[in-house]
Amino acid sequence: MGAYRFIALLVALLLAGCAGISEEASEERQVVRLLDEQARILTLPADEQQRILIAAQAAFEHAPDDMKRLRLAMLLALPRTNWSDGPRALQLIAEIKPPAASRPSPRHDLARLLQVMLGEQQRLVAEEMRRLEILQKQGTERHRQQQQEAQRKLDEERRKVEELQQKLDALRKIDREFRRRDR
Repeated sequence: MGAYRFIALLVALLLAGCAGISEEASEERQVVRLLDEQARILTLPADEQQRILIAAQAAFEHAPDDMKRLRLAMLLALPRTNWSDGPRALQLIAEIKPPAASRPSPRHDLARLLQVMLGEQQRLVAEEMRRLEILQKQGTERHRQQQQEAQRKLDEERRKVEELQQKLDALRKIDREFRRRDR
């Protein structure tokens, strides 16, 4: 009877180990399908992409799970779309349950990769915005300086015109005096 229990325990442990492998393989297949779908979606027209996003949002709201959450985050992170929402995608990714410490998780690995990429994208956007603000301030300062320079030149030209007008008036006055004397 002891040998039978030992064999039964060994079989149970082996089956439990196989179940873990099967779960991991299943998760890996899901991630591969998700990546394949994402590659296909990138080739679709914008209206079709948006239809898929709306369907994914509805599916997630109806029965949320980590794969639907990841799919929705990936759709929200699509480049060159008017619905792209990096912060919302990052929020969705942050809500994905971490894997057990002893088991690898392709889903979690993809989520981390997407999180890093979106974080970097947001950092670059923020950096570009700061750079544009600096350029705008510099442009505004440069514009102000150019206006001041133009105003200075205009004032200088007005002064010169006034001087020339005074000289012309003086010459006219001299000319009138010569004409009076000649008469």
